[in-house]
Formats: sequence, structure tokens, C-alpha cells
Amino acid sequence: MHKRTPFYYNPIFFLICLGAVIGSYWFFDQSIATWFYDKDSRQRLFWLYGFTALGQWKLYILLFAGLIAYFRWYKKDRDQEGRIWYLLACVLSVNLVGLILKVILGRARPELFLFDQFFGFYWFKFSGAYWSFPSGHTITSVSLAFGLSVLFPRFRYAFF
Repeated sequence: MHKRTPFYYNPIFFLICLGAVIGSYWFFDQSIATWFYDKDSRQRLFWLYGFTALGQWKLYILLFAGLIAYFRWYKKDRDQEGRIWYLLACVLSVNLVGLILKVILGRARPELFLFDQFFGFYWFKFSGAYWSFPSGHTITSVSLAFGLSVLFPRFRYAFF
């Protein structure tokens, strides 16, 4: 029996997604940033800061370093330690690549658009004000979900 190729391997699907991303950037990005700013979302949705902390790579580096030390010297479980090293590598490697891409692409953060009318890509910027793409929260979350889905394949849909 021939196994069907998943739809996401189809080049047309890729082109549709690429078009949606580019279209969203050109037609929705500025209006969405303005809408959230006008709604004073930082004050009204303050609880989101706790939620977005889950996408901070530094949190996972500290957590994984602590777990590695625990499994190496206290619990002495090399299998668990190896799994934690793997998750650390997943998060650290993509964030390193993400940082390189952020510097190269130089995408202005929404604050620059809202206050100074800077919008878009400015290429090779070494200032955090121009590091909004790729999203560090997104690449951290996705890399962690991917790493966990490899370690626990039965729960891969829950992780994603």
C-alpha cells in the first residue's frame, strides 16, 4: 500500500503560507500594532507577561542547568541527564541561530513604528530595538515542543 505524502510537503501549500505571511506583514502588521497600543494592552493584559515568560530562553537555560546538575550529582541518572542536555541543545542552538538572523535582518520592533515611524527591515543592526524577527519567544517555544516531542513521541500533538 502506498503511503500518502503529507499536504505540507506540497510546494503549493508552501507558497500559500509564504503569501499569507508576506500579506500579513504588508497589510495587517502596522494596524495590529496600533490597535494593541491604542487599547493600552500592556496595562489591561498585564497577566500576559507571566505567560510570555514561558517563551524566555534564559528561563530554560537556568532550569536545564539545574536539572543537569541534579541528575549528574544528586540523583545520578545519566539517561535523564542526557535528555536534559538534548533539550538544552534544542533551545540554545535555535536561539543562537535566531540571534544571528535578528542581527542580519534588523526588523524594527513595534515601538519604533509607534513612536518614530520606523517599520520594516534595516539589515545588520546591533541594537535590540531592531531584533523583533524572528521572534525569540516563538523559536524557543517551538524548539522546546520539538525536543519534548522527540523524547516523548506519544505526547507530540499535546506539545505542539
